[in-house]
Amino acid sequence: MSARRLYVYYRVAAADEAPMVQAMRALQREWQTALPGLRCELLRRESESSDAEVTLMEVYRADAGVPPAWQARIEREARALLATWRCSERHVEVFQPCASS
Repeated sequence: MSARRLYVYYRVAAADEAPMVQAMRALQREWQTALPGLRCELLRRESESSDAEVTLMEVYRADAGVPPAWQARIEREARALLATWRCSERHVEVFQPCASS
């Protein structure tokens, strides 16, 4: 299996950022316990100029890659969690390292 990595980004209302980040980090801790080797990050776009919304990015990786079953779980549970807040659609991108030459 390739070392698949997931990058997920979306916009959230600035007023909802703090509680949403707290809830997402708790969910990521659950995944890291349940899915051995999964590493999670939650990032905020640095150059936000709007006071109304911020862009967040979740990053998921593991040494052996993120298998499709893990991706399905992450997407399903994150979608359920984020339904509580005013968010844009989650954009999911899958990348893998370039081949060595």
